[in-house]
Amino acid sequence: MKVKVEVSARHLHINAEDFKKIWGKDELTKMRDVSQTGQYTCEETVTLKGPKSELKNVRILGPFRSYTKAECSKTDSINLGIDAPYASSGKESGATIEIVGPKGSITKNAINIPKRHFHMTEGSARELGIASGDIVSVKIEGERGLVFNNVEAVISPADAVQIDTDEGNAAGIIGECMGEIIL
Repeated sequence: MKVKVEVSARHLHINAEDFKKIWGKDELTKMRDVSQTGQYTCEETVTLKGPKSELKNVRILGPFRSYTKAECSKTDSINLGIDAPYASSGKESGATIEIVGPKGSITKNAINIPKRHFHMTEGSARELGIASGDIVSVKIEGERGLVFNNVEAVISPADAVQIDTDEGNAAGIIGECMGEIIL
């Protein structure tokens, strides 16, 4: 099965309470939709501060979640001076990070490196004979083509594999890319 491969840059999922603390307001400002139905980038950004450095202009993704969690690449983690763990999509725990907005800051165990994952519809899951939580591989063609192993399947409204910027750079992905699911 061919599937779109998306490179996911660092971003922040946030709950309404934490957003109010750091931004001093109640509503996110939608900028544009992303591929996963109902999710969008926001005009609001934050700074992530670690013991070694900081990452500015980290985009918030809406809508509000029940938790607050930043997602970054391994390179970001090293630059920040933290040991962010790899975690499945939607997991709340992580390394300690300070999240700074224009009206305040919070410190939480809330940054991780998302595991590679395959958002798949229920129809695609049936077609492939796999379930949420199963592990697949994704083959990328091209000059820097490679196979990503240990890609976790997750039931979602749309089909797309998501990898981080380090992985996208390693595969030479610029713009739109298609990959092949390998069972």
